[in-house]
Amino acid sequence: MHSLLRSAAGVARRSLRVRASNDPVATAPVPQLPASSGPVMVWFQHDLRVADHPGLLAAINSGAPQLLPFFCLDPQLYAPLCLLPSGPAVLLAALARLRQQLRAVGSDLVVRVGPAATTTAAIAGAAGVKRIVIERQEESRWLEAGHMLAQQLDSSALPTRISSWQAPLWQQGSFKPNFKDWKESRGQALAPLPAPGKVPPLPAGFEPGTLPGLSTLQQLLEDALAAGPAEAAVAAAAAAAANGKAGRSSSPSSGRSSPTFGGRTAAQAAAAAAQLWGPDRAAAREQVLEQMLQEPSTASVAAAAAKIAQLLLPSELHTSSSEIHGEVPSSSRELRPEDILEAYLTADTTASPEPRLAFLRSSVSELEVPAAPGASFLALLGPLLGLGVLSSRQVYAKTLAAEVARWGGRMPLLGPGTVTAKAALAAVELNDFHRQLAGHIPQEGDAGTARGDPPARGSSSSSPAATSSWWGEEPVASAAASFDEAPDGVSQWGITDWPAGLPRRCSWRWRGALTDFCVVEPRNPKPGAPAIVLVHGFGAFGDQWRFNLGPLSEAGYRVFAPTLPGFGRSEKAALQYSQNAWRDFIRDFLVCVVGSPAVLAGNSIGGFIAASAAADYPSLVAGLALLNSAGPVTPGYTAADAAAAAAATSPSPNPWLVRAGTAALMLYLRSSIAKQLKWLYPTNPDNADEWLEQEIYRAACDSRSADVFASVFYLPKPRPLNFLVNDLWKGPTAVIQGVLDPLNDAQARSDLLVQQCAPVGLARSDLLVQQCAPVGLRAWNIQAGHCPHDEQPELVNAVLLEFIEQMVEPTMQCGSSSSSSPAVVGAAASKAHAAAAAADAAAVRRWLRQLRARHREVPAVMPAMQQLQCRAPAKQAHHMAPLVEQPERVVNAALLEFNEQMVEPAMLGNRTSSSSNSSSSSGAAVVAAAASKAL
Repeated sequence: MHSLLRSAAGVARRSLRVRASNDPVATAPVPQLPASSGPVMVWFQHDLRVADHPGLLAAINSGAPQLLPFFCLDPQLYAPLCLLPSGPAVLLAALARLRQQLRAVGSDLVVRVGPAATTTAAIAGAAGVKRIVIERQEESRWLEAGHMLAQQLDSSALPTRISSWQAPLWQQGSFKPNFKDWKESRGQALAPLPAPGKVPPLPAGFEPGTLPGLSTLQQLLEDALAAGPAEAAVAAAAAAAANGKAGRSSSPSSGRSSPTFGGRTAAQAAAAAAQLWGPDRAAAREQVLEQMLQEPSTASVAAAAAKIAQLLLPSELHTSSSEIHGEVPSSSRELRPEDILEAYLTADTTASPEPRLAFLRSSVSELEVPAAPGASFLALLGPLLGLGVLSSRQVYAKTLAAEVARWGGRMPLLGPGTVTAKAALAAVELNDFHRQLAGHIPQEGDAGTARGDPPARGSSSSSPAATSSWWGEEPVASAAASFDEAPDGVSQWGITDWPAGLPRRCSWRWRGALTDFCVVEPRNPKPGAPAIVLVHGFGAFGDQWRFNLGPLSEAGYRVFAPTLPGFGRSEKAALQYSQNAWRDFIRDFLVCVVGSPAVLAGNSIGGFIAASAAADYPSLVAGLALLNSAGPVTPGYTAADAAAAAAATSPSPNPWLVRAGTAALMLYLRSSIAKQLKWLYPTNPDNADEWLEQEIYRAACDSRSADVFASVFYLPKPRPLNFLVNDLWKGPTAVIQGVLDPLNDAQARSDLLVQQCAPVGLARSDLLVQQCAPVGLRAWNIQAGHCPHDEQPELVNAVLLEFIEQMVEPTMQCGSSSSSSPAVVGAAASKAHAAAAAADAAAVRRWLRQLRARHREVPAVMPAMQQLQCRAPAKQAHHMAPLVEQPERVVNAALLEFNEQMVEPAMLGNRTSSSSNSSSSSGAAVVAAAASKAL
């Protein structure tokens, strides 16, 4: 009863806050710039509008005699627009409208194509620009572009300074990283700023340039997507050299590592990526890219997005832009972005929309489903918000005004009364919160303990850890939070130069939603090594791999740990969450962020998502590791069963029951996080620490977190793990099982998965080519619970490295053609197995020497025992488990007695054998068989 009363009180408070929005909103501030005697550049990025533009107004107020509105079409930075319905068309329409608006107030939009930092620096130098004004960004690639621009300016003789601006939706105050606390403490909503009536002219004789056609723009972005981030960085470095801005060591082309590539130059990163892809894998990757470009949404939603792009074009360009799909009814009045928003808001009412926008009603109806409430706004108007054609403040103010007018001058007691208004308000609220969260610098008052002083600017040896952190120590510091802006705008502008070997948390937008990922670049990159991508489980986040990121990178690997959309600090956007959506997120992350083949390692549902990505996009994946993976294991499952399951439809659950069940479960879980974590970490409960508990709680308090949780009731029927691994993926696979998992019989699941991917009775060496088509599967059992990577990280790190070195890398070195040439991979797998067998023999010889010396510490020989276990017949795997799982005194004593009484006499009698190789291999077989008997 107390909980119900508390919930009712919360609803009442929220309703009062919404109703209070009828009061006059606060006036948005305009940043103050120093007076300028020379030209000022406004670099438009994701702010393609004139109204509600603080940076443009600040530049005008500075008294600059000339103003240069500038847009740099960097194909790599805008390439993800290809993955949105009509994304390139919306960008082209937004640029054409921005140019029209600037011309109406006495200016123009200068457009150039090229790498952002070098192109912008070159234009600033040619125009004699004194100051560049840009919007502060959160995405790592945009932060790095600004950082590189500051380096370019610092290395030149130009006295150009940089100033940044922001346009928050609510009054700035003390930001709270907990969404509920932030919502309670934030100030009034800020009103949109008006458009300027007059803009200073362009510098004399400056040519604005022409906008590319749609087909040209689309080709540029698609080529950049296909090239990947490493090749784009090479192009940027070449452009820097060509522009003559590479004179000092801070230049990106000088060989100094960039924020993106850690210990490597861009050219080294690109060369490594090209070597890893190889010709066959690269060809298969091209097919994946084609699929990515063709599947952003349903046909009807894609058609609606194309119509919106067409309607955004200024009227004089309609006839010359027939490339943009579809015809629209003609009209004497041009449509503004605000008109499209207004038509969207009336799509859920009986009001008659503008005839040219009548299609929005059917699109909203199609998108608003119980599994994804509010999804229509992001799908239809998300690109306008993401490119800044509409600001969050404009959407918020317009939506509130429409609702107040619709309900007779007052907001409804329980908030917005239409689906579209709820979706619009929730979208801009989430966007504002997560943008601030991404760049939040933890404060002493947030709770938690200090973690050290911030790094000295320009120091490569200092740690960029935050000054303090909330919820206990923060294991991975935020790159966006390291942003600093000195008064001079150059000497201390941008993000910290992140040293290799130190993890950082970055941001990346996927389908309009802000997500985050952890990344660490190796100090000493291993030639030919794949990247490692770690995928978390349900309710967790990338930071949970805190004890794996650094150690794996120390072995020479680039390591990434993305937070899936809907979890952790990633935005809980109104998307239709499912295992397929998360699989495609991993696919897009591999293409857009990682840029090279990777080993996927996933825990819980993250294991199932990793297996799905490997099965459906094998050209992007080098190896697969499953850590207590979710997903069924179904003997005898075939491709015909998969086709039948895909064609079948199942009834949707009752939305009201789902909502009630979700609310009850969320209330229970929020109140028992610490208890549940200790239960899931049985052998090392200390690692289920306060930081982990409170970060899970923080994420559970985010807006729409309940909708993400409710998605489990709408998930399609999953394909079995054994079908994904054995029938579709067919590549090197590791099963790493915490056998004390309280959620299920983990040992039995591991045995069943191994049996289905490697039938009982056959030696693993035979199965490598014959049964696992053709690369092998190996299983490790660890004394741990559901999250072995966080509970026993040292063991998991050792196993992952052993798996990659012995099973993954040998297949990549044989031509990188695992996805298209089973015969080649079969040979590579046999070679890898032979190498592993030789390592086994050497390990056994070392083990016997240790036993003779009465060395009783089993952990020293655990790698050998794990190898023996993996190469034993599948039916004997569980008999070998005590060697790895229970190194108690009785096992040690039994092994010593067995060695002294049986093995050593046999070895002394075999010293005259014909070859050392045959004796060592037979010794390995004797030890394996006799150890099983002794146990």
